[in-house]
Amino acid sequence: MRVSVGKKIGGVYAGTSVSGNSLLKAIYWFFAWPFYLLYYILVWPFVKLYQRSKKKNIRAFETTQKTVEVDGTIFEMMPAEARPSIDMLKKSFEESLNLIESTKNPDVFFERLSRAESLLKRLIASYEVCEIQNNSREVLREFKQDKESIINNFIERYAKDIRRKIYELATEKAKNNKADVFKKVLLEFSDQFTAKNNEFIESKYSELKELAK
Repeated sequence: MRVSVGKKIGGVYAGTSVSGNSLLKAIYWFFAWPFYLLYYILVWPFVKLYQRSKKKNIRAFETTQKTVEVDGTIFEMMPAEARPSIDMLKKSFEESLNLIESTKNPDVFFERLSRAESLLKRLIASYEVCEIQNNSREVLREFKQDKESIINNFIERYAKDIRRKIYELATEKAKNNKADVFKKVLLEFSDQFTAKNNEFIESKYSELKELAK
């Protein structure tokens, strides 16, 4: 809708034409501008004050040194330090788990087993320092609970690898030596074994010695 404003000259209106929308906008701003003015005078300063206070509190939180205890290990760090490391720790932990489940090398296995637990503890500390909700403590509990079976699974893989190598040897002496290597190498990590792990090693060692005859 348009409203013509002007004077009729010779049967034709001459003047300006104003749309209905423009007229409504003009009326709206005529009545609304005092409220906007009051908002910027009375409310906006408090909004800015709140925003500055919030930023200040965030900076203080991020730079405050915190102490977290995880399964007997003490970690001291600031959220600003811990937060960027979370994704890296998760990735490193997953890489260690993959190697733990696949390697046949005792040195790699036990090094990664120890590293995985350390990474998980640091990940827990980083989450808690940053006050991020997570289930990492439960994951650590299950990891430690399953450690005995994880080691037995590796012993099984390592025994199969030694068995394959025994088959490739020609003399009984060489085969016996290879079987002895199995037990000798594993005993280097005896401080990490439970009674059931030791029993499983003896069982696999007996099988390899029998195969070497």
